[in-house]
Amino acid sequence: MLNSALIRRIHRILSQES
Repeated sequence: MLNSALIRRIHRILSQES
């Protein structure tokens, strides 16, 4: 599974680029 840190980083970017 992907690291939670990586998911957090991607999730944050996706949230900003909403």
